[in-house]
Amino acid sequence: MWSEIRVLARAWHEELFVETVELPAADDLIERAREATGTSLMPLPADDVLLEGADGLYDRDDNRILYSMGLAPEARRTERTGDALFL
Repeated sequence: MWSEIRVLARAWHEELFVETVELPAADDLIERAREATGTSLMPLPADDVLLEGADGLYDRDDNRILYSMGLAPEARRTERTGDALFL
C-alpha cells in the first residue's frame, strides 16, 4: 500500500512541478495540487456545524476543504517539519 502511495505522490510531483528539480515548498505543492484537482477552500467560523468540531476537513461530495477561520496561521503547520497541513 505505501509503495503505491509513494508512486502516486511521485507522479503528482512530476506533473505539478515539471519546470523544477528542487523540492518545492509544501504550500506551493498543496496550492498546485488544489488547483489541478479543482478543490476549493471554504473558511468557516470555528463553531460551524460543518466542521464537526474539527479544525478542518475534506468534503468529498463537494470537492472542498472546510477549515476554521479561527485557526492561527502557525497552527496550520505541523510542529515536526513546518509543512502546511492543508492550507
